[in-house]
Amino acid sequence: MGIVSRWQPTKRYQRTLNQNFKYLRVERQFRGLFDAVRREDWSTMPSFEINLKNAPTASYWRAVGSWSIVGFYAPLTVGVIILVLLARLAHVE
Repeated sequence: MGIVSRWQPTKRYQRTLNQNFKYLRVERQFRGLFDAVRREDWSTMPSFEINLKNAPTASYWRAVGSWSIVGFYAPLTVGVIILVLLARLAHVE
């Protein structure tokens, strides 16, 4: 087994994790747009334009520390590390 194929699952895991961070960040931006429309004066027709240029900024690192990310990926990462260590111990003997 070559070094490239050995690290493929790790690269996929990192890509998936990064995509989830980005998705959560964009979701927060859209939530900010929704809140802005909700707070507008409803005596005039509100603008329902969906444009992230007008969206409030959402921190990448705040998305990383979100309960939904940490609550899922922290135990998953700990479990994977334990499995890798157990697999290495099994092959040492």
